[in-house]
Amino acid sequence: MPKLRRKFPSWTRLFHALGGWGPRASHRFCAVASAALLLAASLPLASAADEPDVQVAPLGDGALHIHVHARVRASRDVIWNTLTDYDHFGQFVPGLSASHLLSCQSGDCVVEQKWRIPVLWLSVPISVTVLSMERPPSRLGVHLLGGDLNRLDGAYQIDAADHGPIDLRWDGSLKGPAYLPQWISTPIIKNLARAQFRAMVREIEKRSATLAAPSRETSPLGIGPLAACSEFEHGRC
Repeated sequence: MPKLRRKFPSWTRLFHALGGWGPRASHRFCAVASAALLLAASLPLASAADEPDVQVAPLGDGALHIHVHARVRASRDVIWNTLTDYDHFGQFVPGLSASHLLSCQSGDCVVEQKWRIPVLWLSVPISVTVLSMERPPSRLGVHLLGGDLNRLDGAYQIDAADHGPIDLRWDGSLKGPAYLPQWISTPIIKNLARAQFRAMVREIEKRSATLAAPSRETSPLGIGPLAACSEFEHGRC
């Protein structure tokens, strides 16, 4: 009499595909969970008053298209300086434990980032190296060079208005491991993108308020107010 093979439910097969428990499972979960990547190389943005609008849709090849939009109450310069403050992302972007500018030439900057993303009861690590293509004052492109994701391509766009808040947008695509169903990865990525975008916008508006506030401090040369720009130490202000 032939043996009957027991058919496991889909969630059980997924569990075994991810490697069961242990470090192997954590690394695989990580690749998708953080897929919201940083949209930064970080992924930034929205205001307490204006929640970011996040849209995530499948592209048909296992990748996801991600669109995020928020209106920011700050100048174009403050927005740009915050988006390119790579070494300080870890201070305000949730889940990002380290971010370092490795090199920068003619506006093409290589940035290394390490993330720890909560997924249920796990805290999974992810590492990526991205190329940040600075095209001031309006466009900041991002391209994956290496790491735990299969694809990350996109750009921030700063659309200045004559009056009122500025539109900040991210449009891009991201691809995690093919074996992880999109019905799992899509909500994770969407929630992470919203949280990271919200955190970035709050930081932008915080820096804008600091610059607008009167200051009695003077620079070491005694020639005026001390620059309240995080890029001052790198000579970018």
